[in-house]
Amino acid sequence: MEKLIEAAKSKGIDVETLIKAYVEAKTAYNEVLEYLKAGNLEEAKISLEKAKQKKIELDREIRDVTTKLASKNAERIVESFLIKTNQSLTIAENAIEYAKSMGRDTEEAEKNVEEIREIYLQVAHLANEGKWREALRVIRENAAHMIGFFTVIEKMKREKMNTEVFLVKTKERIRKDATALAILRKKGVNTTRAEIQLRGAINEFSIAINLIKKNNVNSAILHLQRANRLLREVEEFINANS
Repeated sequence: MEKLIEAAKSKGIDVETLIKAYVEAKTAYNEVLEYLKAGNLEEAKISLEKAKQKKIELDREIRDVTTKLASKNAERIVESFLIKTNQSLTIAENAIEYAKSMGRDTEEAEKNVEEIREIYLQVAHLANEGKWREALRVIRENAAHMIGFFTVIEKMKREKMNTEVFLVKTKERIRKDATALAILRKKGVNTTRAEIQLRGAINEFSIAINLIKKNNVNSAILHLQRANRLLREVEEFINANS
């Protein structure tokens, strides 16, 4: 009982009536024991009936507080779900748009997003009406589907990150190679061939970026491979003459 009272208090639930019912029931049963010890069976019998009534009142208060406590716990879980899912839907939409720009098939992800949005709206509607336990039940019923959705989105996020990292690294390689060739040229090293190769790499990289914007990923990959090959040759020249 003490644990229930403390848990309810921690959630801001009024427990005065519960405490009163608990004290009265406990007192009533102690009274029964006192009469039994004194051998006063008649009074013990009368007190027992009173104690039973107090126990009924206590049970009613326990159910009331337990229900409120369950609702509070459900409220916390549901609110957390709504915040996380709303954020995830935004991330998902951005990931899908990026995937589309890369020419990837996003049909499955888009279907999942719409299904998750329907679940989100259903939960939000119940939450707005204060039906926290019903909202929690909807979340639990769709738990497996939610996990599947987040798995797909995480995969798309990783793919986006890997592509972006590769493009950034390639751009950085071009900058560093251009700086290194400029230093070698000042030292009197003939860098003509390497500079032509670098310009070729820059051109291939630019073509790849434009193709990506047009959703032509397969062709973009070919140009990125050519850029990478040319940069590798430039870097071999730089290393050999540094």
